[in-house]
Amino acid sequence: MSKNPPTRAKRRKKKLIARLDRVLRLVAVFLCAATYLGYLGIWWWVLDLFSHFRPVLALVLVPAVALLLWRRHLWLGGVALSALVLNFGAIAPYLITAPQERPSASAQQFKIFHANVLAPNTCYEELLTQIIQENPDVVTLTELTSGWMTGLGALKTQYPYMVHNETQDRFGLTIWSRFPIVRQEPQYLGVQQRCAILAQLQLNKRCVSIVAAHPWSPRNADWAASRDQQLELLGQHIAAESGPLVLIGDLNVTPWSHGFQYLQALSSLRDSQLDYGLTPTWPAHLPIRIPIDHCLVSEKVHVLSRHTGEDFGSDHLPLVVTVAVE
Repeated sequence: MSKNPPTRAKRRKKKLIARLDRVLRLVAVFLCAATYLGYLGIWWWVLDLFSHFRPVLALVLVPAVALLLWRRHLWLGGVALSALVLNFGAIAPYLITAPQERPSASAQQFKIFHANVLAPNTCYEELLTQIIQENPDVVTLTELTSGWMTGLGALKTQYPYMVHNETQDRFGLTIWSRFPIVRQEPQYLGVQQRCAILAQLQLNKRCVSIVAAHPWSPRNADWAASRDQQLELLGQHIAAESGPLVLIGDLNVTPWSHGFQYLQALSSLRDSQLDYGLTPTWPAHLPIRIPIDHCLVSEKVHVLSRHTGEDFGSDHLPLVVTVAVE
């Protein structure tokens, strides 16, 4: 009689281990599939979504590989290990950072504050306070509505120069500057005519171009195709520019997506995260975020610092970058 309870306990334990083992294998298969399918995003927009989560995939694959090998699932463990290597290889340049060569003493420094405000958000004072505290020289904001323009009216005294893209929807785009704007040019991208703004600033004896952009988010096949087209045209416009240039904005893409990589190939711009590490900005309310707000710079622009701002009610965290122009 005394042997039955231990026997039943052992059976329950064995069943529990078998269930957990099955869950482990299913999770591993999903992680491996997500890793490999993310490289096929150029063929189908849904697959491209997997490419955005390479840091998360790498993080979860570490214990998954260890558990698979411990449980003697050698074949699946080997596949998961290869997926881990692929993901780590993709994010490694952003983890092992080395700051650029320091600019010369004559280089002109300035700070840029960028934020996607989220049109329905009404936390005007929170953002205004944050901008005042950061004290940037240039402010770029996206998803501006008439309400936001009114709520941020106090910026006009600190930033007398402004370029604003007036839209009928919630995708307004604005650049405020303490430096004179000697040239401004809207760039209408793709069949959706999504606007980017180029503003050339006069910094004492130097000029630098600031391009603020906000392509479509990949919410469906049409929007994803429009985003990729807008990124391609943006790269072509930038390639035609001469002189120092900074591209900043919510690009709705991570560095591991084919759209971002094509933009870089066309424009020859450098991702500033390579010097200061990943700076995830979205979604602001979650502990795990992805980097879709970007600052890319041309050859004559040095990135001196880069960090995110505080949550002000938007789904994006602000991005604050200090650069120096030779």
